[in-house]
Amino acid sequence: MTILETPAQRIGASVEDELFATLWKLVAGEIELHDCSDALQAWWAVAHADGYNAGYATTNEWLRHDRDRWYFVASNPGKKPGDYLIHITHRLWEEADRGEAY
Repeated sequence: MTILETPAQRIGASVEDELFATLWKLVAGEIELHDCSDALQAWWAVAHADGYNAGYATTNEWLRHDRDRWYFVASNPGKKPGDYLIHITHRLWEEADRGEAY
């Protein structure tokens, strides 16, 4: 067991399961951002802005992601656009397990 030393670590640990569940509901499209509390909306917005500012949101990157996401939906009847992020996350974890990730 890890000793949680800071208040932020203790708070995070106390709500970790619910945060993960909410994250994957957002990703899957089961809930919308406006369904979340103001604090969770703020976390989401800051994380998005941080990723954008880090250079991950270039126009070509987003266009490629959009193309791949809609191809996934078209090729997998019954899947929603949010399912693509779950799919790609699982694929990346599998690549990492095989030592293929960078």
